[in-house]
Amino acid sequence: MLMASHHRLVGRPTANPTVFKSSGRGTEDALMQGTLDRATFGPYRLVRRLDHELGRERWLALHERDGTAHVVYRVETRRDGGSRRRFIEAVRGVARLYHPHLLPIQSVSFDDRGRDGGRGCIVGPFIGTPDGLVTLERLREAKGGRLGVSEVRHALAQMLSAVEYAHSRGVVHGAHDASRVLLDRSGKVQLELYGLERALLRADAASSAGLVREEVASIARLGYLLLTGTRALVLPGAQNAAPSAAIGAEGAVWDAWMSRALDPLEGFASAGAALAALPQIGRRRQAEDAARERKRLQNAARPLGLAPRTRRPVSVTTRARLAI
Repeated sequence: MLMASHHRLVGRPTANPTVFKSSGRGTEDALMQGTLDRATFGPYRLVRRLDHELGRERWLALHERDGTAHVVYRVETRRDGGSRRRFIEAVRGVARLYHPHLLPIQSVSFDDRGRDGGRGCIVGPFIGTPDGLVTLERLREAKGGRLGVSEVRHALAQMLSAVEYAHSRGVVHGAHDASRVLLDRSGKVQLELYGLERALLRADAASSAGLVREEVASIARLGYLLLTGTRALVLPGAQNAAPSAAIGAEGAVWDAWMSRALDPLEGFASAGAALAALPQIGRRRQAEDAARERKRLQNAARPLGLAPRTRRPVSVTTRARLAI
C-alpha cells in the first residue's frame, strides 16, 4: 500500500520522514525480476535503470500523478533509526545549497522492501535526453576526445562558480570526474548530489584549505582532459604538456592558467581565484559556439514518452539562470 505523501525538502526538518512502501511485491524483487510496473514507491514508478555504481544506482522515474520525469538515486542504507536520521540530516544539509549549476534535491525517503536492507531514495529532476543522462565524458567521447576551447571555458566557469558558492557555505564535495558532471538540455553544467558523500561520512567541511585546493585542482585536471584529450599527470614532479603544445595555437590562452592550476604547490587556493583567472575568449565566438550547442541539444531532445523537466518546482523554487 502506498503512503499518501512523500518527504519533501522544504520548510523545517521533520523528525519522522515518510517511509515509502512499494505496492504489490517488494520493489527490490520487482527490479530483480524486471517487473517495472510493480517497482513503485510513493508517487513514483521506476522506469529503467540509468546506471549503477558501488552502493548507488540511478533510475529514471515517473511521477504518476504529475506526469513529470525524475531521477531517483537509490543508496544503500541501514534500517536502524540512528542511521536513517543521519541520512536525512546529510541530505537536508546539501539540499539547502541553491545555485543554478547545482542539481536540486527535491525529496528523500526510504524503500524498505529490499532483501538485504533498505534503500535511501533521493529524488531530483531528470535533465537528460531520450538517450539518458548526458555527462561531460559522454559529450567528450561524442566529439572525438576533446571539446572546443570556448566549450571548456563555459564548463569550467560554471563548475567553479558553483563550487565557490558551496565552499562559501562550508560544503566541500571532493574530486570531480567528467563521468559524473551532468549537462542539462541547454548545455549547462549541473553538479549532482554535491557534498553528499562527505556529509554521509560526517566529514569536516570546508575548514581544510587542502580539501578546497584539491577540489579546485580536480576541476583543472578535468579541464585539461577536455581541452587536450589526455589526462593530466598528478605525480610529484610530473610535467604536463602545455595545451598549446597538445592542440596548437588555440590552446595558447590556457598555457599559463593550466600551468598554475595543475601545480600541486602553487595551484589556486580557492575556486574564486581560479574563476577570476580563467582565460577570456572572444565574445563573438562564445555566442556562436553557444548557439550551435543549443541547436544541437534541442534537436537531440526528442519526446521521451515522459514529460521533460518541468519549470514548475516540486519542492524548491525556480532557480535563476547564471549567465557566464
